[in-house]
Amino acid sequence: MVEALFRQFKQRFYLKISNSFACLYQLIFKFVRQYNEVIPHSSLLGATPLEKYQGIFDEAFFKSSIRSSLRESKKLRIENFKECNRCMRKFLIS
Repeated sequence: MVEALFRQFKQRFYLKISNSFACLYQLIFKFVRQYNEVIPHSSLLGATPLEKYQGIFDEAFFKSSIRSSLRESKKLRIENFKECNRCMRKFLIS
């Protein structure tokens, strides 16, 4: 898990060599704050570590919103597919 944390740090923040210790400290501070407060984690089912620690993440609501989002996406894909087929039929008939 620690290696994954450092890999994220290197890929997202540490893109060039720092000129000073203060610059490196600022990068690490910014990364730790974003890692804990902003970036959702798949191992926490989409919650941030801070949300999980404070107990404010509603897992049931998150799962239901994902399901409804997937249903809506599926409906849109089906409608787009049907519209594309109608268009192709007109094109082939012409």
